[in-house]
Amino acid sequence: MKKTIFVVLVISLCFSPLFAAEATTTSVEFDSSLGGIRTDSDNAILSVGQLAKGIMIGLAVSGATMGIGALVSSTSEAVARQPEISSELTKVMNSGIYACVGLAVGTIAVSFFF
Repeated sequence: MKKTIFVVLVISLCFSPLFAAEATTTSVEFDSSLGGIRTDSDNAILSVGQLAKGIMIGLAVSGATMGIGALVSSTSEAVARQPEISSELTKVMNSGIYACVGLAVGTIAVSFFF
């Protein structure tokens, strides 16, 4: 059941930029930023780019989530075995969580530039 929910979540994150894309009704339009005319093939290329961004964001978020889950799980087991070093383990766990979140946020930021 958990795997099914995870797969549905990742797929919905991957394809969400496509659902938010505006549909164009004209086949040719003028784009002032390009200084020329944009055609439907250009729009198709933009759609593939949006799909790639969605996949990038979905993989980054799911990877960070799995990494944080593994960190918290192993830290909980270590604290259960040796409760006297829980403060040191919590510091190490927090630095790992910050690294995972930082990588995910960095990937999302990079996806907005491409």
